[in-house]
Amino acid sequence: MLQKYETDVLQKVQTAVSTLKTQTLQLQKNLPSEKFGLDSLKVFPLKEHLTEQELEKITAGESITTLVDSKNRKLIRAISPISDAEGVVIGYGVGEYFLPEDIVERIENVSGMYQILRQVQLLRNPLKTVLWILFGVGTTLIVVIAIVAARTMSRSIEKPIQELVGGTSKIASGEFGYEIGIKRRDEFGILINGFNSMSRELKSQKKSLEDAVKLAAWQGVARRIAHEIKNSLTPIGLSLHRLASGKKSEKDRKCIATIKDELNSLTTLASSFSEFAKLPSPVLKEVNLNEVLKSVVNFYRNSIKIITNYQKNPPLVLADAEQMRRVFTNLVKNGVEAAGGGGELRIRTESEGEYFNVEIADNGDGIPEDMEEKIFEPYVTTKKKGSGLGLAIVKKIVTDHNGKITFDSKTGAGTMVTVELPIKVGSKDEK
Repeated sequence: MLQKYETDVLQKVQTAVSTLKTQTLQLQKNLPSEKFGLDSLKVFPLKEHLTEQELEKITAGESITTLVDSKNRKLIRAISPISDAEGVVIGYGVGEYFLPEDIVERIENVSGMYQILRQVQLLRNPLKTVLWILFGVGTTLIVVIAIVAARTMSRSIEKPIQELVGGTSKIASGEFGYEIGIKRRDEFGILINGFNSMSRELKSQKKSLEDAVKLAAWQGVARRIAHEIKNSLTPIGLSLHRLASGKKSEKDRKCIATIKDELNSLTTLASSFSEFAKLPSPVLKEVNLNEVLKSVVNFYRNSIKIITNYQKNPPLVLADAEQMRRVFTNLVKNGVEAAGGGGELRIRTESEGEYFNVEIADNGDGIPEDMEEKIFEPYVTTKKKGSGLGLAIVKKIVTDHNGKITFDSKTGAGTMVTVELPIKVGSKDEK
């Protein structure tokens, strides 16, 4: 009986060995080596030399193939279950084969590539995370920079716009001449400069309009005063003539002479009022102002030292010669009276840009500061017996010629009056 059992076991082992050889041959087909053979083949009963995991697989009828290092070489170890006729696993066979060096090298290369692939796969998710973080940080930085830039640009645009709006409101409320103090070199700078220029022009036009209104009002007053004075002077003059006839005592003659002097002053004053009220519009012709000025200056040569500096070949000016003679007569006379007998008068002419300038300067006492702003207004005078209409008439004539009149006065040093008249178009080229 025992012998029969041993025979059965031996047959099963032989069958298992045959199966192991078949598996080994199958493994040989999968290997690239042309020469292949088992270096060892052993058979063991079940549960011997097996770990729990290996025993579990063998019992389940599964084969185990591993690659191990042995004696600095790569070894393929195949464990295959051995079953009896009824399919019950009763043992296992172990076949070992040392791989050739070229195959080991290939395996190591594949293993190395596999490890690299594993590392890449492991790093892929962290790398994605880092990239997303960098993307988020970059996007946030760009957004922050864009916001800061937008706010900076907004402020640079908002401030001049607010200033322009405020300036417009001030001008609308009547504050002509208001200027914006921002200095820029861009398009807003051009707009601000244009606004300031417009504001100055409005102020100038307002001043001219106010002067014209005042002048018209004063002319109306002068007309009425001249009429009333003349009406009174006529009977006074007749009565004085009757009083002067016949023999009179010395005292009476002095009184009559005084009355005549005052009557003549009133007559002159009435004529000035009448002339101011009826000042005609200029008749413009081509005029050489040097010649007009010389005719006036020569009349006062014996009264005071006069130093002249006339421009050679002066440009022609469109002006009313008689009215300009009256202007220069008034200004030269004022200068002579201000400088006094021991003073001097300096007169100079020159063309500057589109204007011909006449400067008349004295070394008198100058104009008092409290009268400088209203010196050209009617009935304003620094003389004891002046009518206060001379400079008002002068300014009216110069303004009617589209010119300008200004003065520079220093107390104790004298006054310089400058008259600027526009040059006739083309007269510069004709010189």
